[in-house]
Amino acid sequence: PYTKIPYSTVESPAHIQLALEAAQKSIVLLKNQHHTLPLAHTIKTLAVVGPNADDEEVPLANYHGFPSQVVTPLAGLRNRLPGTNILYAKGSRHVAEVPALDVIPTDYLFTTADAKTHGLNAEYYANSKFQGPPARRQVDKNVDFYWINRLPAATFDRENFSAKWSGYLRPPTSGTYSLGLHGYEQCELRFNDSLVARINNEHEPDLKYQPFVLEAGKTYKLELRFANTKPAPLVQLKWEVPNQDLQAKALAICKKADAVVLCMGLSAHLEGEEMKNFVVDGFNKGDRTKLKLPDTQLQLIKAVQALGKPVVLVLLNGSAVAVNWENAHLPAIVEAWYGGQQAGNALADVLTGAVNPAGRLPVTYYTSETQLPAFDSYDMAGRTYRYFSGQPLYEFGYGLSYTTFAYSHLQLATTAAIGQPVTVSATVKNTGARAGDEIVQLYLANTSSPNKPEIRTLKGFQRVTLRPGEQRTVSFPLAPADFSTIDDAGHRV
Repeated sequence: PYTKIPYSTVESPAHIQLALEAAQKSIVLLKNQHHTLPLAHTIKTLAVVGPNADDEEVPLANYHGFPSQVVTPLAGLRNRLPGTNILYAKGSRHVAEVPALDVIPTDYLFTTADAKTHGLNAEYYANSKFQGPPARRQVDKNVDFYWINRLPAATFDRENFSAKWSGYLRPPTSGTYSLGLHGYEQCELRFNDSLVARINNEHEPDLKYQPFVLEAGKTYKLELRFANTKPAPLVQLKWEVPNQDLQAKALAICKKADAVVLCMGLSAHLEGEEMKNFVVDGFNKGDRTKLKLPDTQLQLIKAVQALGKPVVLVLLNGSAVAVNWENAHLPAIVEAWYGGQQAGNALADVLTGAVNPAGRLPVTYYTSETQLPAFDSYDMAGRTYRYFSGQPLYEFGYGLSYTTFAYSHLQLATTAAIGQPVTVSATVKNTGARAGDEIVQLYLANTSSPNKPEIRTLKGFQRVTLRPGEQRTVSFPLAPADFSTIDDAGHRV
């Protein structure tokens, strides 16, 4: 039977620590030429650039819970480098076709048509149906609310309240704006009395927007309604201002910096499920049609690289990306995935050397989608590290460290009794100057079975923490079933 459990709005320190450690362990160092990483704590000016640098949605990915706070890469670096002048610019859209929306500042919102008082008129109701007189009236400077740590009124039920905002928008410049809503769960925006966006998504926050040609200095009527029955109320009124040269702003701060951290990649608005209406270059309804980063991001990366600064490329994404040009021209590349609520702090720990990265790739990074069979072919030939015979960009299980390791004394019995396990062992030594984790991986190659033989299969891995100069013997027992495969009839042979 269903029992309603009060929603905890504050994570415990132990929870935060677990989230931090999980994110730290998942980060993969893909390239580190000329010891670009870790960043020195004495660095004076650091530029943090990219559409994923300060977007709280990105680290949470699809189908996520609702933490009280999300630490972005920008916030994490500011936390970990308090003495560094950190400059930020978005730099580019995720893809050229999708606007990069920001919360509309109070400077352009007004309570009345004469545009004398900044903000919007707000009415809050102690139910989700806008019923009865408002329980609270006030002027809100803008609409940027995530009511997980607080509510409009202490007496409100977190999962049963609603709100209305009304007022006027006066744009700073003439041109084509994108105007819309980001919210969870029921939101509706009207612009000059016409419906602009409606959100009703019970699973996760959604984003809806439309383009509008607006004139500078002219006032436009706004009305926004929000109804909530979920434990994580969220509503934001957003826009994208026209005629912004995002790349120029990014290059300007990069020129002032001693080093640049580029936070690029994908987001849940590009890859995922239930995206039936989303089709742009490289993406088709949540699926990927190209593996490389979108052109608008690659253009920014190339422009920043041309400045001659030390550049660290940080990738935040859920599926593999083909960063061929980036691998050939940038000194350092880090795969950070969608790291959750502590993603930014975990990333900063790795970038500054507080944590020695030890993540390993759980998927193959191909050079291009042309290396893969047709998507509607269900034959495994050529797919995944087990059946792919080509040369990947980064292989399954790959990952670097700030230290180095050496293997020796591989031991394996030449004969074994039928039905009994076989043990494989090797000595692993930290040959570098700092402590670190090595992920020891054991693979078997199928060299005899005619049943679509796997090229290799991971049969075991162990995380080993070693101090400089320390060594340890790592052993793997292999059961008879490990030396088997499944034939076309579904039998283990």
